[in-house]
Amino acid sequence: MSRRRLMLTPSDYVIYGLAILGALLYLVRNLFSLIPYLIPVVIIGGLFAYNRYLGTRSRGYRPSSAPRDTGASKHTDAKKKSKTVPFRVIRGSKDSDDEHRYH
Repeated sequence: MSRRRLMLTPSDYVIYGLAILGALLYLVRNLFSLIPYLIPVVIIGGLFAYNRYLGTRSRGYRPSSAPRDTGASKHTDAKKKSKTVPFRVIRGSKDSDDEHRYH
């Protein structure tokens, strides 16, 4: 399967350039109408950036070069020490009457 490259002509570049320029001019002229929409985005972005980059320091995260124990050895030791218990049936004490009991 061959890939076809999208060939743009010089007129395409002019049209796309004018479209981008028009969009930027529209945003600059109507900047004050966008502020109510930008405030929540900035706040949420700030919280995300804080949690991503600074949050780990405040939680006491300290990177160490020592390898971490995954606990796999503890799991295998516990598995070796466990005993196999045969299945037992515990006899119940339910009445054999077919009548329903009400509480």
